[in-house]
Amino acid sequence: MTKTTLNKFIEYLKQTYKIYAPVRDGSELYVKPINDESEIAEIDFTNQIPINTFKPVLLPKRDVLFDFKKGKFEKKNIKYDPECAFLMSVMDLKAVGLFHQTFERDPYYQKKRQSNLLIGQAFFEGTGFTGHLRERYEEDILEHIIFDIMLVKAGPNKWKFYTGSEKGQVILEAFGFKDFEHIEFAGLIKEEGIDPELERHRKEIVEADNSAWGHWGDICTACGKCAIDCPTCYCFNIEDEQDTKEKGSGQRVRSWTTCFYNDFSEVGGGAKFLKTNARRIQNWYTHKWVRTPKEFQIMGCVNCGRCDKVCPVGIKRADVFKWLEEHKKSK
Repeated sequence: MTKTTLNKFIEYLKQTYKIYAPVRDGSELYVKPINDESEIAEIDFTNQIPINTFKPVLLPKRDVLFDFKKGKFEKKNIKYDPECAFLMSVMDLKAVGLFHQTFERDPYYQKKRQSNLLIGQAFFEGTGFTGHLRERYEEDILEHIIFDIMLVKAGPNKWKFYTGSEKGQVILEAFGFKDFEHIEFAGLIKEEGIDPELERHRKEIVEADNSAWGHWGDICTACGKCAIDCPTCYCFNIEDEQDTKEKGSGQRVRSWTTCFYNDFSEVGGGAKFLKTNARRIQNWYTHKWVRTPKEFQIMGCVNCGRCDKVCPVGIKRADVFKWLEEHKKSK
């Protein structure tokens, strides 16, 4: 598909979906809504990772679960406006796989996923779409991520199209484009299993003592930026918002939060499981590299690098793992 046809395809999608896509603002990219046709030209196809994520398309920042009136539950017809996440990176699409596992039985997430469209983008680093290079790309990457449509750069202003769902096929065919290849999803885990580097990091985290995490706790400000901009973080609060005009009425709302916030681990009676910054940062790393792989056999980190970039005090994952390793050796 050429760039001219691709722009027409985006215009076609806008008839049904509210589109969110990477747009350049200065030197950085941000995921922003594409509100009118003039903004289509601002969509950035460089494959650079945006600072923020497409996460709201899958998990709204604020989601009304149901209403209650005078103390009685009122069944809510779960309905979401159709939204399209356009040009998601392979790393962000890997995060979708974790969300699918985590929210497998969540009717709100499932309904949200049914209403949205996930379109990814990747750059093919080989010399062309022939022979072994093409087969390995499809087998090693595309078969193990969840998407509806995938754009793979095939040359200057030219893209190869893949579909990963029936929805993606139907949309492309309805647009009148049939030069695509369908990829059958083969599961999130590759045939060779989990990356051996994961086991090394898992061991470093499990074996680290409190003094090792204390070092990072002294640096961390617990601002939560790393978690908010992480495509795999999904911590949330559930609160009842009371109607100020009618007693006993209101809404139950699910909204984003992070495990770094002071009140996140507070339970009845005021006790907190994560009292210090050291415990919070330890919990964050443990969740991604220990608990998530144990529960789902996949990484809780997709290596997008957003946490490294947005941290106001310069904490980087590579530095943390190097410190944990050296700290253990010094004991």
